[in-house]
Amino acid sequence: MADNPTAPLLPDLSELVDWLRAERDTMDMALAANVSFALLPLERQAALVLLCIYLGAPRLRRADDLWAALAAEQWGQAAQEVRALGSTPALVELAEALIQGGGQ
Repeated sequence: MADNPTAPLLPDLSELVDWLRAERDTMDMALAANVSFALLPLERQAALVLLCIYLGAPRLRRADDLWAALAAEQWGQAAQEVRALGSTPALVELAEALIQGGGQ
């Protein structure tokens, strides 16, 4: 940031708080579903946090089939469950991130 004198010094605080809240909510949901969130590759963690932001915590919390697939480490099934939540480009991209997140 030092190279760009017009860049803001700090990210928008409200956006950062939203991200942190979504991460906390996602970690709580993962714990309740027996998903080892902390052991997931960062790409999968990020995809789940973005799902929380995109769908909202209440809707993601009700996605029982998604959480079951995640707990079983069935990434293809998890991606299908994300696609079942909607066909927007964002959801399709997040579904792909769940599959590719392990670098496989």
